[in-house]
Amino acid sequence: MTKTIQLLFLLATGAWAQNFYADAVIPHIPDGCDWTTTIILLNATAKPIEFSVKFWPNSQGPGQQVLGRTLKVRSSRDELFLPKTSVASTLDPNKQYVLETSGEGCADNTLFGWAEVNSSDALAGYVVMTYKAQDRPAIDTTVPFSSRFVSRFLVPFDNSGQFQSAIALVNPSFDTDAYVDLSFRYEDGLSCEVKSKQVRKGEQLAFDIVPSKVNCPDIAGKRGILEVNTVDFGGSRKALELSGFVLRIRFGQGGIDSIASFPGQAPVGR
Repeated sequence: MTKTIQLLFLLATGAWAQNFYADAVIPHIPDGCDWTTTIILLNATAKPIEFSVKFWPNSQGPGQQVLGRTLKVRSSRDELFLPKTSVASTLDPNKQYVLETSGEGCADNTLFGWAEVNSSDALAGYVVMTYKAQDRPAIDTTVPFSSRFVSRFLVPFDNSGQFQSAIALVNPSFDTDAYVDLSFRYEDGLSCEVKSKQVRKGEQLAFDIVPSKVNCPDIAGKRGILEVNTVDFGGSRKALELSGFVLRIRFGQGGIDSIASFPGQAPVGR
């Protein structure tokens, strides 16, 4: 288990006619092993907004029922961290609601996971993931809640020098498995294709962009652009909407010493 995967984050929202999606998805909430997560929700309207945040584990396994994830969390209105699978409340006009995880423990089955956010009206929000190793300053990365993307997006990656990149994908649908094509295009003009990678219903998929994880032997030391496409098998089913997030970490002598985040972008312009 690498420190890169522990800090991955992806946002995905949207819906097709035959699939239900939450209003927003927070596809990586690291908690434990020196990691904590802070979720900040903002109500910029003139009326109260009801909302809920539901926590999910990273993977259920083939054919398994999707079960909730329990996290010890504390809101800005609480004093103690309490174990919960979801949080629901009302956010007053022009106010914020802050939700923190405790960071207790260290195990693969509790460290990884994602969340869905539903609300009665439009909310803004940010997610702050903090890594605090012993005797080292805390390192934060912040990502805003994302608007809807199309079924194709681009994101840079960088494995050059002391940098290591990783990506997370999540399928926020509990009705349909997702399949994605990953196209890694290097600066030197070469490329590597990963076809029809499966992301099961309600599954979070997070991995380092390294040869052993993406089956691209020449990707070590490379940087470039990653294109993500959800797959439409000849019109037999609809391509699904996804968003993406790549994290670039620089490792120094004492461990992680800098972090940069790259949310996926749909092509724009003519």
